[in-house]
Amino acid sequence: MVKNIICFTIFISLLNPYRLLADHDHHDEKEGVVHLTDLGMSTSDIKIEKAVKKKMDLSIDVNGYVVPDEYHTSQVLPRFPGIITSVFVHLGDYVKKGQRLAVIQANGSETHYNVNAAFSGSVIVKNVIQGQFVSTDQTMFTISDLSKVWIHLNIPEIYIPSVRKGQKVQIRDWNKNYKSECVLSFVSPSLYKDSQSIMVSAEIDNSNGLWRPGLFVKAKIYTGTVDDVFHIPKESIQTIEEKNVIFIEKEERTFFAQPVITGRKNEYGVEILSGLTEGDNYVSKNSYILKADYLKSEASHDH
Repeated sequence: MVKNIICFTIFISLLNPYRLLADHDHHDEKEGVVHLTDLGMSTSDIKIEKAVKKKMDLSIDVNGYVVPDEYHTSQVLPRFPGIITSVFVHLGDYVKKGQRLAVIQANGSETHYNVNAAFSGSVIVKNVIQGQFVSTDQTMFTISDLSKVWIHLNIPEIYIPSVRKGQKVQIRDWNKNYKSECVLSFVSPSLYKDSQSIMVSAEIDNSNGLWRPGLFVKAKIYTGTVDDVFHIPKESIQTIEEKNVIFIEKEERTFFAQPVITGRKNEYGVEILSGLTEGDNYVSKNSYILKADYLKSEASHDH
């Protein structure tokens, strides 16, 4: 007889996966349920939303860096070999088209000629000093128009099928002090062998001068949307006994912990694949308070 009672008790416990949650003022003997008083609801600032299927934006997060716009960058080489007699610009200077950068005395003669900027931009490389000999294959300066720059992003192999030209991209610096938006304008057709990733690029406005070449950035690439999915705030989900749960209100101020299976994520929330039904009232804000009460209840039951 005793053995049959024990087996029946174990069977009933397996049918009900929810554990007892504590009330703010008292706990209910019905397993897996918590009742909050009016005072408990008002002081906890819990927010309840109705579960509805909606559109979900999909995105991936990747890293990259800033490079000069190669279409507006030029290397300045001497027309003839010779000795540099004067240098008029410094690294980082802004120069205008036609501006004199240096003077060279042609090798083996008394002829001097000017080295001028081909277009307006900033001096991002300076490889010469006065008195130096230069040959015709030596880069003296590199000048780039930095009003627009390029962002190079590394895309891991797993994300490659989701990425294509024209997708919107949000760029942030690593310290998240500023951000900008642009679109992908180039997707490499080949992979890097060592990392099995590809490089994609986007042109970004840099009229404010914040996006300096060499700067590391974080990027969010928006890869598309899906319709008719349960998409809830990240803070709705709590972890109890290594399971993801949300708190569902069955009656007014009466909640239970519902295990859920999560899917895709974005910056706003998480997709729920299983465990949530259309029309369910779930706790979307401050659900951690119910989790804390649950853990407190578990601790009291252990003693």
